[in-house]
Amino acid sequence: MLEVIFDSYQRDLSEGVLELWWTLMQPYDAPAVRDAFNRHCVNPDNGQFCPKPADVVKLIGGGTMDGALIAWSKVDRAMRTIGPYETVVFDDPIIHAVLSDMGGWIELGKRTDGRSGRRNSRRGIAATARAATSSSTRTSCPG
Repeated sequence: MLEVIFDSYQRDLSEGVLELWWTLMQPYDAPAVRDAFNRHCVNPDNGQFCPKPADVVKLIGGGTMDGALIAWSKVDRAMRTIGPYETVVFDDPIIHAVLSDMGGWIELGKRTDGRSGRRNSRRGIAATARAATSSSTRTSCPG
């Protein structure tokens, strides 16, 4: 499939580039990769350019802001259902790191402005996702 795609963009596909693509796409299911290639090729914004591995990965799993929005929705849901005075454990350790940077779970719950910190926290989750390592992040937020 990659050879056909590169041909359609009139690009040469060297053995090294083919090996790089193969290595980078290994973590993903073949149907997901195929679908991402197809969506890239018909995308009016960037489909006129030959895809790069990052383009395909983004189409498979979304970008860091997509992940940040999903993470923030988990925080928002937990705050509404559990409240600020119970201990919460999220499935993503980056959420705990960002909440800690924001002053902690209880401090977040004390904010009365319905929008307070939400935009900045989404950015914080996205930035922390790019910089954090799983070994240095907290695994729970005490309430």
